[in-house]
Amino acid sequence: MSKLQILFIDYWPDIDYLHACGAGLGSSLFKLAALADVSSLDYEVHLLTSPLKKELLEDALGIDFIYTQPITKKLSSFHKIINLGLTDSEIPNEIQSLDNFYTFTEQDKELYKTSPHIDFWRTFTARTLNYTIPKNPAEISICLESEELIKAVKLMPKQHKWIAISYQSISKLKDYPRWTEVIEKLLACDPKIHIVLLGDQTQETTRNDRVLNLMGKTDLQFLKSIISHVDLLVGVDGLATNIAMALSKKAVVLFTMISPENVIPENSKVKTCAIIAQGCPYQFCYENLINYRNSDCRFLSENPNSKLAKCLEFNPNHIVDKVKSFLG
Repeated sequence: MSKLQILFIDYWPDIDYLHACGAGLGSSLFKLAALADVSSLDYEVHLLTSPLKKELLEDALGIDFIYTQPITKKLSSFHKIINLGLTDSEIPNEIQSLDNFYTFTEQDKELYKTSPHIDFWRTFTARTLNYTIPKNPAEISICLESEELIKAVKLMPKQHKWIAISYQSISKLKDYPRWTEVIEKLLACDPKIHIVLLGDQTQETTRNDRVLNLMGKTDLQFLKSIISHVDLLVGVDGLATNIAMALSKKAVVLFTMISPENVIPENSKVKTCAIIAQGCPYQFCYENLINYRNSDCRFLSENPNSKLAKCLEFNPNHIVDKVKSFLG
């Protein structure tokens, strides 16, 4: 007997999908636990997503087929078509009108912002397909390409202690300005420590024989392999830190606009150290932002003499102390 086929929509090529819930690259990892649940119930899981997400999620646990363009297969033949975060207006009318289409409501959108993201997607998907959430812990498993992993191993000899620093951010509310101090303090505290810098854009920074600058030099497959090979990753909550959690790597994560309770899975808490800079009257502001990538800081707008958002006032010494204790 053939499996019932489920199509999950996490992207539509004709719209600005960044306005959707969980639309960022890192956030897509939180949806994997829900897809793994569905797959374990003997459904065949199909995912329509963006090209970058496809690169990140290729061969991940719980996904049978991934598409980056609307598929030509007759959509009414799917048992269910489930919208993973887009607003209804962004889904073509001919899909919305199908009896097997399950919508994502404004109420869902508001609930997502205040919920642990993995729990939200597991609950949402269980409701759409009318099953009880499996009792097993949330499973998030992503795959590595062997060639990229070999390249990472050659670049970073294992006799050193490798710390990855996620140096850049796509949001002003996550742009920590004191990484140079953190790097210098880490290098000074242990001669075995070597650092690899990660980020989307090429950028000159600390020059040192023990610093490997890979900013602007990694695609997603190589990024996953680098993170899988380091001893620990440090960064503001985002793609790199989410990959570290998915790969069960140690991570020291700086949280600004969003609470760690929304992000860190229960089974990742042992290996993930969350740091919060206290003092902002609007912490955590994520649930009130329309699009965090271009949102301004309310605290700064009301305190024009301040140069840095309160939630970004992390003490470099505190970060280094956490890294040292976590490295062991």
